[in-house]
Amino acid sequence: MLAHAYRDPATGKYWNSATQKFVVRLRESRKGKAKGVVYTEKVKALDIPAANAWLPNGLSKEDLTIIFDTFWNYKIEWEMDMVIATINCLYFNRYCRGFKNDFMQDDGYLYVPNKQFQKWVHDKKYVMYLNVLIEAQVIQRTIFDFNPHDVRKPLYAYRINPNLIDRSSKQWYKIGYESDRMNIKVHQRKQERIKNLGVSEVRNILATWCEELVREIDIDALTSDLEGKVKRSRKADPWNMLKVKKTSYSDFLEITRRLVNGDLFYCNLMDIFGFRFHSPFTNIHSFIYNYVRIDGQPVAQNDIKNSQMYFLSLCFSDMDAAYSLLKESDENGKFWSALMYMQQQKDAADLKLFCTLSRSGAVYDALAQRLSIKRKGAKNKLMKVLFSNRSQCFYARSKVKEVYPTLVVLADALNDEMLIPQMLQRMEAKMLDLICAELIALDVKIITCHDSITSSVANCTIVNQTIKKVFQQLNLPQPMVAVKEFSGLKGAW
Repeated sequence: MLAHAYRDPATGKYWNSATQKFVVRLRESRKGKAKGVVYTEKVKALDIPAANAWLPNGLSKEDLTIIFDTFWNYKIEWEMDMVIATINCLYFNRYCRGFKNDFMQDDGYLYVPNKQFQKWVHDKKYVMYLNVLIEAQVIQRTIFDFNPHDVRKPLYAYRINPNLIDRSSKQWYKIGYESDRMNIKVHQRKQERIKNLGVSEVRNILATWCEELVREIDIDALTSDLEGKVKRSRKADPWNMLKVKKTSYSDFLEITRRLVNGDLFYCNLMDIFGFRFHSPFTNIHSFIYNYVRIDGQPVAQNDIKNSQMYFLSLCFSDMDAAYSLLKESDENGKFWSALMYMQQQKDAADLKLFCTLSRSGAVYDALAQRLSIKRKGAKNKLMKVLFSNRSQCFYARSKVKEVYPTLVVLADALNDEMLIPQMLQRMEAKMLDLICAELIALDVKIITCHDSITSSVANCTIVNQTIKKVFQQLNLPQPMVAVKEFSGLKGAW
């Protein structure tokens, strides 16, 4: 008699003594263990966070309990998680895609394929839960079209009963699932979404959010604060003499008003040079963030410190990792050639020092100390060297060359075609796309500005953790991330 777990050398299969059969893989018996313990163990092993679900503001778990106790006529017991998942399948397909849905009708009905319900709820049981919710008028159904392969089978569109949604307040509220099984199911859906989320979709979603959030700038609070500053000023013409950077209060307020009204909204999903995403928040003055609201809350900004210097140091220390961010946008192999040239100089002492300081976030401070100038001036000189060619910025080149001579020589050689700034901007843009895809899959509303991500204060920690997670997934050194919270209070000026 064969021993349990005996492996057949010819087929590679294992002997299962309990079933008296060869199997491809032996599984540990769950006999005698509590139901659901497999999912609990998996949640712990993968460190899966608790999944969020959403219900319309006119519907509670207690209401659903009463409905299913009344209308459920099937032999098996109903589960609250399955009920919530059925509703959330509609919520996800309607609200979480970030682009115009071709299957949305004017009256709010949305065509949802059966495969979506199978993924979110259950391969077969979803029909039971959907029928009960339709019978109880929680979900309304209408015929969307007919199956082209079988005209006798209609295709249905669904919507949540409008009477369950109070439009005067926040329309949906967040709850949690009760079982680890559903936490795993939602986690798997999110991972699929991250995998399938292309750059164009990420940026379309960001553009949609930017347009929404621009209109939600608290213009009344901004006007009140400006008027307060003007009243306290002793200048003859304070509206034109007081300035935000180089813009007078009068012009600044008018520009902001026009922006909120939608007259000045613009969005460039991808510029040609650096593949960067541009929106009004790209060039907006940082004080405006005090008047921006996301989900009704003040905002916080996670900023990758010295991001372009970090990516430049990566070009010297880990060429493969750097090229993984550039490969998709490499035109005629010019970035690969530039990286190969940079590798020839990577052992220079000044470049090693530069890489160490860039990763620690201290590159500008150290340069300022060496040159006996302010940090702002040191940053300005270093950026001029890296973002210009050899025929420009002679003074800045001469000063930076005192500390980083090899770096200046590299910039002179590569920037005839402006390769260094193009590479750094594209690496930065690619990394932001990967981070944003993760956050969009988590339904975290954000706005970006090149190397920073702004979210509600409540989601600030999630954004910070996601940044670190994406860098870790790519086996990159962790960058320094600075967090700045905007008070959201009047008097921010």
